[in-house]
Amino acid sequence: MSVYSPYHNKAPHNKDTIVTFYEYRHGSLWQIRRNVFDNPPIAETLRISQDNSVIFKLRQLQKRNEPLSDDDVARLTFDAKQIEKISDALIADEVKLLQGHWQNGRVTTCSGKQLFIEFEPHAQKWLEERQSNSSGLLTIAWLDSTEGKKLLLVANDDFCRWEPTKDKL
Repeated sequence: MSVYSPYHNKAPHNKDTIVTFYEYRHGSLWQIRRNVFDNPPIAETLRISQDNSVIFKLRQLQKRNEPLSDDDVARLTFDAKQIEKISDALIADEVKLLQGHWQNGRVTTCSGKQLFIEFEPHAQKWLEERQSNSSGLLTIAWLDSTEGKKLLLVANDDFCRWEPTKDKL
């Protein structure tokens, strides 16, 4: 699963959050589902057979459906390969992506675990500034490894709802 939420909303298209699910069967990619939460929303589905041929391709728009173009298929499969490479590298280096709700240095992960976390000074300052200007919990995402913690995202939206779980997959 990947979630892309652009920092700036200046582009005329794809300015909103994009959530993509990559589904595997027997170790091979068999389906990609991408939801663009634009106005109006767009849903794309691509299914691939065991011999890597496309067996289903659809874009669902507000008032009509249309097939995905060859360029769309190439983009979706390229993105899937890139995500898989990055995921494999992070796993090999024992880097974990964590998400949770931050308040005064205490984090409750999306799975409910309580942590006390300190980030680099500039990231810590950013969190404190954001909290002072926010009414409610902040949701954060960070990378955790033996070399340290790297803050990736701070938001007022609760993106724990996008965190993949066995029940959701």
